[in-house]
Amino acid sequence: MKLRFFALPVLAAFLALSIGCNGDEGSPTFDDAFERDSKATSDTKAKDDGTTADDDGATADDDGAIADDDGATADDDGAADDDGAITDDDGAIADDDGAIADDDGTEPQECEEDTDCDGEPKKCHEFKCEDLKCKEVPVADGTACSDDNYCTENDTCQDGVCSGTAITCDDLNPCTEDTCDPESGCSFKVIDSGDTIICGKGECMREVQKCTDGVPNVCVEGEPTQEVCDGKDNDCDGHTDEEDADDCTTYYRDDDGDEFGVDGDTRCLCAAAAPYTATKGGDCCDKDDQAYPQEFTEEQWFIKANQCDSFDYNCSEGEEKRWGIGSCLSFPRPGGGLTCGVKQGFDEGAVECGVAATYIVNCSISGGRCQATETEERTQSCR
Repeated sequence: MKLRFFALPVLAAFLALSIGCNGDEGSPTFDDAFERDSKATSDTKAKDDGTTADDDGATADDDGAIADDDGATADDDGAADDDGAITDDDGAIADDDGAIADDDGTEPQECEEDTDCDGEPKKCHEFKCEDLKCKEVPVADGTACSDDNYCTENDTCQDGVCSGTAITCDDLNPCTEDTCDPESGCSFKVIDSGDTIICGKGECMREVQKCTDGVPNVCVEGEPTQEVCDGKDNDCDGHTDEEDADDCTTYYRDDDGDEFGVDGDTRCLCAAAAPYTATKGGDCCDKDDQAYPQEFTEEQWFIKANQCDSFDYNCSEGEEKRWGIGSCLSFPRPGGGLTCGVKQGFDEGAVECGVAATYIVNCSISGGRCQATETEERTQSCR
């Protein structure tokens, strides 16, 4: 580089001498040549150290950054905007009135009205200019919004938070499992559980698979038939061997359990069911198990009325008394005198059933006449 600086002045001087020797008027002199050579040397030196002046004479700074047209100098990182605004240390660009933006560049710090606040506020918030400062505040409750959740609807803002009402995913198909994914919404998965459904009752009951390939099956009941006494629900009404079934048996009401029932109170059943348990009727007193149509033995008599206040224990529609009227009878004896006979019975005439009276047991001659000499008290028995 030093050799270059030395050679140029020598060459310039040589040329000047040569021209001067020509002696032409108006030709460049040695001084002119030296001035041109000095200027060229200065320009070359400026290029070598990297500094260049712009058109209006502004000089670049030490780090090589070029000042802009109006002479404003760039900051440390060398960046200057078109209108000459100076950037701050972190590279953020100041706005026209000199207010510095926040770090994220979305919310200006200074303002005069709401529209001066640029940027995108948070969900359910908005910018308000208060005290010449932009502030992010919640919007009014009830403002429509979207919470980006496919499982909610009617989304609104409440206290600065966007939320909605949970939706119900139901395709009304029992053969799908209905769920909801916040990112995709409702989904309906086909169920292959092997479950069955049952329809109908008794002999009409049927069972089918609940679903086939996600489609519900229909269960069709069987046809009912006439009820019969076979232990089955033939007419499909939920009851087995009902009253008046085919081949039923007539049973009489038998409250006292003497196996005789009351005429006119019967039911036709497949099996006895209390109190309809008697297969024979004709009971005249269904409150007393000793009163019913029967054949009495010789000794079978009753001194008390039955539960129906009657002595008709065999349902003959009458009362039979066991003992009648008693008496003492005298007969002439062969060869003279009297003999005495007895007719056992009550000596006071007819006695009602269940009534006690004097009963003549024996008679004999006493005082020249036949009279009762042996008696006892008995209660009239009947049946």
